[in-house]
Amino acid sequence: MAKPKKPLEAVKGKDGDLRPIDTMLFMQAKALETLFTVLLHRGMAQDSLPQYQAHLALALKAQAQCRATLQTIVEAKNPRAVAFVKQANIAQQQQVNNGTVPRAHAEGLANYSNELLEDGRHEQQERMVPGAQAAPAGGDTAMEAVGKVHRAED
Repeated sequence: MAKPKKPLEAVKGKDGDLRPIDTMLFMQAKALETLFTVLLHRGMAQDSLPQYQAHLALALKAQAQCRATLQTIVEAKNPRAVAFVKQANIAQQQQVNNGTVPRAHAEGLANYSNELLEDGRHEQQERMVPGAQAAPAGGDTAMEAVGKVHRAED
């Protein structure tokens, strides 16, 4: 008794030729397109709402099946590129450190305070204190004499 063939082998031609399957899927898509058109015309001719809805629902199902069949043909002819990724970052904000040893959070760090606030020699110290108003800044006195020497005559 002969061993039954697998479904794909029964349709496949010699040397792995998939043209018979391609033809079958295209004919199926054409049949579904024709069914969609017929059901759409019948639905539009209905007077009562239940028959109208039933015909249009079946027509839209036939259209969806036609689209899915055509998409199958396209994907069979042009397969999607497959990328084997070692690691995928799915999170919006994520940091990944591969191959590093995690260190303790603040271990061995000295507690440094802001030297500018402690050092009284800086003239900006008063402005850094919240609520304090800065002293008005004077003009550049070294540049004032230039106007008297190199003044334009007009």
